[in-house]
Amino acid sequence: MKKILPILIIALTISLTGCLGAIKKQGKIEDQMKNLVINSSASKVYTAAEKYMNSMFIKIKPTGKNTGASSWSINDVTLGSNKYKEKVRFTVRVASKGNNKSKLNISRERSTNMMGDFSKPVAGRYLTYEYNVLKKMNPARAAQIDKNASN
Repeated sequence: MKKILPILIIALTISLTGCLGAIKKQGKIEDQMKNLVINSSASKVYTAAEKYMNSMFIKIKPTGKNTGASSWSINDVTLGSNKYKEKVRFTVRVASKGNNKSKLNISRERSTNMMGDFSKPVAGRYLTYEYNVLKKMNPARAAQIDKNASN
Protein backbone atom coordinates (compact mmCIF):
# COMPACT_ATOMS: atom_id res chain seq x y z
CA MET A 1 0.00 0.00 0.00
CA LYS A 2 2.85 2.38 0.83
CA LYS A 3 4.39 1.79 -2.62
CA ILE A 4 1.11 2.35 -4.49
CA LEU A 5 0.22 5.69 -2.86
CA PRO A 6 3.13 7.73 -4.34
CA ILE A 7 2.48 6.27 -7.80
CA LEU A 8 -1.20 7.12 -7.48
CA ILE A 9 -0.41 10.70 -6.43
CA ILE A 10 2.01 11.16 -9.36
CA ALA A 11 -0.53 9.75 -11.86
CA LEU A 12 -3.27 12.02 -10.51
CA THR A 13 -0.98 15.07 -10.72
CA ILE A 14 -0.02 14.29 -14.32
CA SER A 15 -3.65 13.83 -15.40
CA LEU A 16 -4.76 17.07 -13.73
CA THR A 17 -1.89 18.97 -15.36
CA GLY A 18 -2.93 17.65 -18.78
CA CYS A 19 -6.56 18.72 -18.22
CA LEU A 20 -5.50 22.20 -17.12
CA GLY A 21 -3.32 22.55 -20.22
CA ALA A 22 -6.25 21.66 -22.49
CA ILE A 23 -8.52 24.15 -20.71
CA LYS A 24 -5.87 26.87 -20.98
CA LYS A 25 -5.43 26.16 -24.71
CA GLN A 26 -9.20 26.33 -25.30
CA GLY A 27 -9.28 29.70 -23.53
CA LYS A 28 -6.49 31.02 -25.78
CA ILE A 29 -8.38 29.84 -28.88
CA GLU A 30 -11.53 31.62 -27.67
CA ASP A 31 -9.56 34.82 -27.00
CA GLN A 32 -8.38 34.83 -30.62
CA MET A 33 -11.88 34.06 -31.93
CA LYS A 34 -13.49 37.03 -30.12
CA ASN A 35 -12.14 39.55 -32.62
CA LEU A 36 -11.50 37.33 -35.64
CA VAL A 37 -12.55 38.66 -39.04
CA ILE A 38 -13.03 35.85 -41.57
CA ASN A 39 -11.76 36.43 -45.11
CA SER A 40 -14.96 35.43 -46.87
CA SER A 41 -18.29 37.00 -47.82
CA ALA A 42 -21.02 37.20 -45.19
CA SER A 43 -23.33 34.95 -47.19
CA LYS A 44 -20.68 32.20 -47.45
CA VAL A 45 -19.92 32.41 -43.72
CA TYR A 46 -23.64 32.27 -42.87
CA THR A 47 -24.15 29.24 -45.13
CA ALA A 48 -21.21 27.43 -43.52
CA ALA A 49 -22.48 28.27 -40.01
CA GLU A 50 -25.98 27.10 -40.90
CA LYS A 51 -24.60 23.79 -42.24
CA TYR A 52 -22.48 23.32 -39.11
CA MET A 53 -25.43 23.92 -36.78
CA ASN A 54 -27.63 21.58 -38.84
CA SER A 55 -24.95 18.89 -38.54
CA MET A 56 -25.44 19.15 -34.77
CA PHE A 57 -29.24 18.74 -35.20
CA ILE A 58 -29.89 22.43 -34.50
CA LYS A 59 -32.11 23.65 -37.34
CA ILE A 60 -31.39 27.31 -38.10
CA LYS A 61 -34.12 29.24 -39.92
CA PRO A 62 -33.26 32.53 -41.64
CA THR A 63 -34.61 35.63 -39.84
CA GLY A 64 -32.97 38.29 -42.01
CA LYS A 65 -30.00 38.88 -44.24
CA ASN A 66 -27.19 36.61 -42.98
CA THR A 67 -28.98 36.03 -39.66
CA GLY A 68 -30.91 33.05 -38.40
CA ALA A 69 -32.19 31.38 -35.27
CA SER A 70 -33.39 27.99 -34.11
CA SER A 71 -36.86 27.59 -32.69
CA TRP A 72 -37.27 27.98 -28.95
CA SER A 73 -36.89 24.74 -27.01
CA ILE A 74 -38.87 24.72 -23.74
CA ASN A 75 -37.48 22.46 -21.03
CA ASP A 76 -38.61 21.60 -17.49
CA VAL A 77 -35.89 22.46 -14.96
CA THR A 78 -35.57 21.59 -11.28
CA LEU A 79 -33.33 23.57 -8.95
CA GLY A 80 -33.56 22.07 -5.49
CA SER A 81 -37.30 22.05 -4.72
CA ASN A 82 -38.04 24.81 -7.28
CA LYS A 83 -39.47 23.76 -10.63
CA TYR A 84 -39.63 26.12 -13.57
CA LYS A 85 -39.37 26.22 -17.34
CA GLU A 86 -36.48 27.37 -19.48
CA LYS A 87 -36.58 28.53 -23.11
CA VAL A 88 -33.39 28.06 -25.15
CA ARG A 89 -32.46 28.83 -28.76
CA PHE A 90 -29.35 29.39 -30.86
CA THR A 91 -28.78 32.40 -33.10
CA VAL A 92 -26.33 32.93 -35.96
CA ARG A 93 -25.38 36.45 -37.06
CA VAL A 94 -22.84 37.37 -39.69
CA ALA A 95 -21.84 41.01 -40.22
CA SER A 96 -20.08 42.12 -43.37
CA LYS A 97 -16.89 44.08 -42.70
CA GLY A 98 -16.41 45.07 -46.38
CA ASN A 99 -13.74 43.89 -48.81
CA ASN A 100 -15.01 40.28 -48.66
CA LYS A 101 -14.51 40.05 -44.87
CA SER A 102 -17.05 38.99 -42.23
CA LYS A 103 -17.58 38.69 -38.49
CA LEU A 104 -19.40 35.60 -37.18
CA ASN A 105 -21.41 35.46 -33.95
CA ILE A 106 -23.06 32.25 -32.73
CA SER A 107 -24.99 32.66 -29.47
CA ARG A 108 -27.24 30.67 -27.18
CA GLU A 109 -30.18 32.61 -25.76
CA ARG A 110 -31.78 31.49 -22.52
CA SER A 111 -34.90 32.68 -20.70
CA THR A 112 -36.59 31.29 -17.57
CA ASN A 113 -39.92 31.73 -15.82
CA MET A 114 -38.41 31.23 -12.36
CA MET A 115 -39.93 34.52 -11.10
CA GLY A 116 -43.25 34.32 -12.99
CA ASP A 117 -43.29 35.45 -16.62
CA PHE A 118 -40.42 34.50 -18.90
CA SER A 119 -37.49 36.85 -18.39
CA LYS A 120 -35.72 38.77 -21.14
CA PRO A 121 -33.39 36.32 -22.95
CA VAL A 122 -29.75 36.36 -21.91
CA ALA A 123 -27.29 35.53 -24.70
CA GLY A 124 -23.93 33.83 -24.36
CA ARG A 125 -21.50 33.59 -27.24
CA TYR A 126 -20.36 30.11 -28.34
CA LEU A 127 -16.82 30.78 -29.56
CA THR A 128 -16.04 27.07 -29.86
CA TYR A 129 -18.82 26.71 -32.44
CA GLU A 130 -17.42 29.71 -34.33
CA TYR A 131 -13.97 28.05 -34.31
CA ASN A 132 -15.48 24.84 -35.68
CA VAL A 133 -17.12 26.79 -38.53
CA LEU A 134 -13.74 28.39 -39.27
CA LYS A 135 -12.13 24.91 -39.35
CA LYS A 136 -14.63 23.86 -42.03
CA MET A 137 -14.16 27.05 -44.09
CA ASN A 138 -10.43 27.71 -43.70
CA PRO A 139 -8.50 24.81 -42.11
CA ALA A 140 -5.16 26.61 -42.55
CA ARG A 141 -6.33 29.66 -40.57
CA ALA A 142 -7.80 27.40 -37.86
CA ALA A 143 -4.49 25.51 -37.66
CA GLN A 144 -2.67 28.83 -37.24
CA ILE A 145 -5.00 29.81 -34.36
CA ASP A 146 -4.46 26.37 -32.80
CA LYS A 147 -0.68 26.76 -33.12
CA ASN A 148 -0.78 30.25 -31.55
CA ALA A 149 -2.84 28.86 -28.65
CA SER A 150 -0.27 26.13 -28.03
CA ASN A 151 2.52 28.67 -27.41
